[in-house]
Amino acid sequence: LLLLFIFSSSLPTNRGSVARFCVAMAWSGRFPMLLAPWFRFACCRHLALHRRGIASCIDPSVGLTEEQKEFQKVAFDFATREMAPHMAEWDQKEVFPVETMRRAALLGFGGIYIHPEVGGSGLSRLDTTIIFEALSTGCASTTAYMSIHNMCVWMIDTFGNEEQRHQFCPPLCSMEKFASYCLTEPGSGSDAASLLTSAKKSGDCYILNGSKVGWNSQPTRAVIFEDCTVPITNRIGAEGQGFHIAMSGLNGGRINIASCSLGAAHAAVVQTMEHISVRKQFGEPLAKNQFAPDAALDWVKCDHISTSSLSWQRWLPGWLLHG
Repeated sequence: LLLLFIFSSSLPTNRGSVARFCVAMAWSGRFPMLLAPWFRFACCRHLALHRRGIASCIDPSVGLTEEQKEFQKVAFDFATREMAPHMAEWDQKEVFPVETMRRAALLGFGGIYIHPEVGGSGLSRLDTTIIFEALSTGCASTTAYMSIHNMCVWMIDTFGNEEQRHQFCPPLCSMEKFASYCLTEPGSGSDAASLLTSAKKSGDCYILNGSKVGWNSQPTRAVIFEDCTVPITNRIGAEGQGFHIAMSGLNGGRINIASCSLGAAHAAVVQTMEHISVRKQFGEPLAKNQFAPDAALDWVKCDHISTSSLSWQRWLPGWLLHG
């Protein structure tokens, strides 16, 4: 609670914002005790009383600069036009929408936080989360892949030498080529420290042996290395630095994935409100049912706590990662 007084000068002066800030701090892991059931109930109850309208709860542009609102709108429009109409088909048929993502890359979404000199957009981490949040309202799975692709390009741009940066980054930023982050092994999940895949030096090459796996509506395949030869010139960073580079990528990648989840939650709220307005039961829309509007409103307001906590975290990591 002392934290609330310390930050009181920078927080909006209403109790709803303070309550949401408490939840954000709790779910960020800084104050686990704030996740106690009584605290969650108090916050839900307070926000339910504090918020009378629905539209204001789900406006994702609140607090953004005019420039951020502009590229957020571009991302929302692309998601609505190019992704949402095909999302179900992509998921059911396990389609990897290559051409759609290449059209997204024409808007600069193939290398959002990559330096412009190698084909990137040069935006900040915060700007990136805004874009991924908007894109994922159209298809969370495809956007999740794009976030991984961006993360891989960032690792090359950040840790690669000049030759590697100029060789690999431009075709990746245009999504002429697609990046893959091979972390998960069949027997070790995402425990990066327990991977069994090996790289043994042999002359001016490395010999790779091991296997990796993928996921849905993306090329879900086992990547198997059997004496796979990779030139030393393709190594990113110094020998022995690989684990550090991989974890550095994940630090930002987790923020990107959280943004995708936030966008999916936003889309779910919007579609729910649209559904109860048009779905009829007993001759009337569900919105006119005595119980449905209150139940939906409670759900939206509790979801607002979740999205608000993520929104607070959307601002914090960009600052922590220094843009």
